[in-house]
Amino acid sequence: QPLAEEDLAAEPLLLHGEVFLRQGLAGEALERFEAVLRSDPESTAARDGRARSLLELGRPEEAVAAAQASVERGGSRAVLGRALLRAGQPDRAVAA
Repeated sequence: QPLAEEDLAAEPLLLHGEVFLRQGLAGEALERFEAVLRSDPESTAARDGRARSLLELGRPEEAVAAAQASVERGGSRAVLGRALLRAGQPDRAVAA
């Protein structure tokens, strides 16, 4: 099945976000993931990336909210668990 135009536009942004995150440039990564979400609010890859970026930026409460929104759309429970741990909620992290 051919990719939709918005999927083609999102792929480079997602890739750049992942690269920036691995390079320790969480702010740059966050910008890329948020750009994807503006055009595709349901993107679980962008939601997970946003949550991981927020964690790296030391914003665990925001990361929990972002990760929870991702899980509700089929995203990674592991990201949610890490966010909950960093937010000081280990009991919820185990349940995630």
